[in-house]
Parts: sequence; structure tokens; C-alpha cells
Amino acid sequence: MRISVIALFAAAAMAAAPAGAGSLDQAQKGKLIFQTHCALCHDDSEHMLNDNGPALFGVVGRTVGSVQGYQYTAALRDAGAHGDRWTEKRLDDLLRKPTGVYGGTTMPMNFSKVGDRKAIIAYLKTLKAE
Repeated sequence: MRISVIALFAAAAMAAAPAGAGSLDQAQKGKLIFQTHCALCHDDSEHMLNDNGPALFGVVGRTVGSVQGYQYTAALRDAGAHGDRWTEKRLDDLLRKPTGVYGGTTMPMNFSKVGDRKAIIAYLKTLKAE
């Protein structure tokens, strides 16, 4: 029997949740998806540590291609220069089909399930300074 990593993370999170907490909320689900599929390339800490992809702390509302020290593709640099911002809609489109939003992007992941994209975006919205 094959068990997915997300299922294991979800089971562990549910086991750690207080009694009566119910199912995972959207941001918690998004964090699990992020940790499983996105954290290999993207950092989510406030310290803006960069790995293979730009750090995502504060991404919602941020200008596209604007993390200092990260080498963006020309398409993302140009989008930022034209004032594009990471809105929830733009993030949803990128997560669904990265090259459909910005041709030439090197992001290899896509998420076909609407619920997964909404959960990831809900988590990304939590990554901001208080």
C-alpha cells in the first residue's frame, strides 16, 4: 500500500491538533502542500533565504520579480518592470500553468486542483510581517 507524503503530514497534523479541532483549515492544508511540493525550491521564512526559487515571504501583493539577490528570468523581470503584482488571481494562474502566465519561467510545478491552489494561496497570505 502506497501512502502519499501529504497524507502522512495531514495525519500528523491532525494527531497534533487539539481535540475537537476538526479538519485542517485552508492555510494549514496549504502549508502542508507547500512543505511537500514547494519548499524544495522556495523559502517561506521572514529572513528571505533564497534557494532554487525566490523566497515567498510577503509574496501576495509584492511586485513580480522583486526579491533582491534572486536571478529571475527575463519574463519575470519584465513583468515587474511593468508593475505586475502577485495578486491572488495571478498566483492562482501561475500555480495552474506557470508558462501560461509568464513564458520562459523555470517553475516546474503546476497544481491542477482548484482546492490545492486556493490552499497554497491561503498559506502564502499568512506569510507577512505582523
